[in-house]
Amino acid sequence: VHASSFSMSEEPEAGATVYFLEKAHELGKLVAFDINYRNVVWNDDKNACAEAVKSILPYVDLKTEYYDLGLPHRDETDDQVTFDAAEATKKYGVAVKCATITPNQARIKEYNLKRMYKSPNGTIRAILDGTVFRAPILVKGIDPYVRTWKKPITMARHAYGDVYKNTEIRVPGPGQGELVFTSDNGTVIRETIHEFDGPGILQGIGHP
Repeated sequence: VHASSFSMSEEPEAGATVYFLEKAHELGKLVAFDINYRNVVWNDDKNACAEAVKSILPYVDLKTEYYDLGLPHRDETDDQVTFDAAEATKKYGVAVKCATITPNQARIKEYNLKRMYKSPNGTIRAILDGTVFRAPILVKGIDPYVRTWKKPITMARHAYGDVYKNTEIRVPGPGQGELVFTSDNGTVIRETIHEFDGPGILQGIGHP
């Protein structure tokens, strides 16, 4: 049995949905619920959506651990919740993640964030060893771009390092940008990246 949070946005649909899920639960049916938040449906009221979802949790038998990766909670925990979610995924071997926001300057102002947090996808992938698999779904009646392609091809990439783990510096004025590596034995390798005549940006990326 599958239901959607759309039907929980107003009465009488909300009451009917809860009744429907309750009866399905009594009959021993598997209950699935799609938490699909849309501003236009919920009148920009995320709390109302959250409360509606909580009301159906008693009918969902899955033993789950929940980690709130919304920007406000990530800010409250200094992004520790993202690391906790990744470690829990390693522990249990499976996770379902909804869309998250990687903040830019506009988001920092909108949510009054303490700082610009890195991509939660990048953080989680790095902790999980960074492998991403993409597999297409072939559907009858929809021809693949390559007409001779009869079986799906799974693409894997190691999404670690690079921009997901970069460090950026906003250069305030004239000066020298350097790349520095310090080994465990104290040896230092230093290379000049750029001589700045004025403000600019430095970005450092790396791969293991």
